[in-house]
Amino acid sequence: MRVMVILMAFLCLPASAQEVVTGTVYSYTRNGVRHYISKPPPPGSENARAINYSFVKAPGYDPDAKLLYKCPLADGTPLYSATPYVGCTAIGSYKQGISARAMTFRGYRCTKDCSGHEAGYEWATEHDIEEESDCGGNSQSFIEGCRTYVEDRQQ
Repeated sequence: MRVMVILMAFLCLPASAQEVVTGTVYSYTRNGVRHYISKPPPPGSENARAINYSFVKAPGYDPDAKLLYKCPLADGTPLYSATPYVGCTAIGSYKQGISARAMTFRGYRCTKDCSGHEAGYEWATEHDIEEESDCGGNSQSFIEGCRTYVEDRQQ
């Protein structure tokens, strides 16, 4: 149902607001590991193929923004990385060359590492929060993380 609502929202936008982006991603195998890259695979690659894609840019889309991932280390300590590893979760975005203050957690600006937002989101998840008015606390980032959960849940 969510996908249908989002798709219908895009279809209702005027044609001038709908910008379609197209491109190609290449997939290949080397030493038994599957890789995906934006340029043709290097010589000697196995099982190479081109994967064409297209998508409609959402309002506010920023092609310069990079995703920020939270990755759990073996001891449970979080690692924040621009590179997704197995078990990582995308938590926000940032622009390369800009300080950590420009990082965001689902649209909310982070002051340090987005941990306050994550804590609020996790707390709201654990307590099954349904209303933004139930998001309280001493930290603005915690409250924003909680509100993000409520917004996600309502979509």
